[in-house]
Amino acid sequence: MFIVFEGIDGSGKTTISNKVASRLRKRGLSVTHVREDGTFTSFAAQAIRELGRDVRNLMLSPLAELMLYLARDGQSLEEVVLPALAHADVVISDRYLYSAQLLATAGRGLSPEVVRSISAPFEARLVPDLAILVDVPPDVARARRRVSKLQAPSDKPPSRKGLAGGGLQIKMHRAHRELAEANPDRWLIVDNDDADLGEIVDAVTAAVATAHAHGVAAGLAEGRRRLPVSAASHPPPSTVAEARDALLAWLDHRTAREPALAAYILAGCTHPELCARRQALAERAPVVVAHGLQGLDDADSWRLRQALAEIAPRAVARSLGGLVSPESYRWRRALAAVVPDAVVASLNGLDDPDAWSLREALRDQEPDGVSASLANVQCARADAERRRWLSACPSEGPATYAAARAGARMVSGCHDDVAWRIRQLTFGLAPADTISSMKRDVSSRAWRWREKYLDRAPRPVAESLNGMDTPEAWALRAALAPSCREAFQSMVGLDGDAAWALRVAHADAWPSTVCKSIGALVHTARGARLLAEILRDHRGVSLLRNAARLEQATPRPAVLARPPMVRLRAGLVS
Repeated sequence: MFIVFEGIDGSGKTTISNKVASRLRKRGLSVTHVREDGTFTSFAAQAIRELGRDVRNLMLSPLAELMLYLARDGQSLEEVVLPALAHADVVISDRYLYSAQLLATAGRGLSPEVVRSISAPFEARLVPDLAILVDVPPDVARARRRVSKLQAPSDKPPSRKGLAGGGLQIKMHRAHRELAEANPDRWLIVDNDDADLGEIVDAVTAAVATAHAHGVAAGLAEGRRRLPVSAASHPPPSTVAEARDALLAWLDHRTAREPALAAYILAGCTHPELCARRQALAERAPVVVAHGLQGLDDADSWRLRQALAEIAPRAVARSLGGLVSPESYRWRRALAAVVPDAVVASLNGLDDPDAWSLREALRDQEPDGVSASLANVQCARADAERRRWLSACPSEGPATYAAARAGARMVSGCHDDVAWRIRQLTFGLAPADTISSMKRDVSSRAWRWREKYLDRAPRPVAESLNGMDTPEAWALRAALAPSCREAFQSMVGLDGDAAWALRVAHADAWPSTVCKSIGALVHTARGARLLAEILRDHRGVSLLRNAARLEQATPRPAVLARPPMVRLRAGLVS
């Protein structure tokens, strides 16, 4: 039997498929898992995967991407799956064809007819006997992935799929559900949002074992009979206070099973009841709790840092980001010998004597971190640092991703010729950071870059618009809004007809992010009304958190002056 596990990134399909493979072996079945340790058994298939995920290949076209991912699955099929089927009872694949097809259609906009025609030769070779969709709300999947990265940090460059922004996961989630629901005779949908992992593994194992012994129909029936039932939903909130109460209920329910996830959801929250939940989680999820203290300067947060400093020093140091109080610098100096990289990271954007003193002290240990910490720092000293970096950089560009990322970040918010020469050098290895570094840049060359990379790197393009309130920025947001939710993250708290028109038009597509974009405007009649409508029509813990945090929102600074008009793609700006 050939069994395929599908689902969005962070759904848990890899964990569940591995556990199911182990359980099946204990039952006496011979099992081949083509990607059991997260790496393809086929070296060629793994190499193709790495090529496709490499962010440096951001200009890869949707059609070329589809053919690349089909080649990956086709190579795994010919080299591993088909030979294994000759002797194994069960062959398991963590993704197969479906992900590539749905990414091409739902994610990249290719026509289903084109995708089917290209996929046909691969589908003709083998169709899975059973497909298992591990289904998780995208906001929960994303939070779980972030928790995993916090607990096991890596310097590995981000995936190229991240260039599309978080909206890609939402579209892929919808597409997977639609495919599975349209083919109930071959797909088993597993709800991995709030169920016990052991119960899920038991149910899926029973489904596969039964399908092997008695046929797919019997296996599907057994799986559906044994899968845990989702918890009942509650009436939707309609105000910030009601959203906070619903979030508290979600946290109290989820904390027992996933304390780290609950701690992550609490990041940045300042309401006393939410702070109390965070304090209760400190021993069970210390790294994630410390991460959630980012920018918080109240007495309770300092007490938590004190309690967590020895257990999670790196997260505690990073949580000092944005703080300029004497207490914050006392902590930085105390932690500098233990986690110098995290201390330097906490200096990002700071331009005061204490920040510069620490940069000088840590420059030899953390040169890339010191460079990156100059993001949005506009002064003669920072300009001299950028010129020094430029003069020391090889003519072909930085040698490593870390150095390129640092160079790109150090020119964030800078618009002069030195910044642009640095961008030219860093783009090859760190294109996403380089594009997003154009924050507040209203020059013609910045608009040309945004236009050029709009289709292939919409998320960093949207990030470069952060806080901009100009006709050109609104035109570009309007072009991004249907497919890239980060367009709304760039307009938090911005008022005006263009802002409200975008929010209303796309509230159903990106409810959580549109909610966040309301910011301090939640205290206006227009903001409160839109929030109530979003809460009435949509669900999700991310929405609850963003709604609850609106009470913390403060008015934005004055908007930028309008720059000269710039001509973009036809239809965007006239």
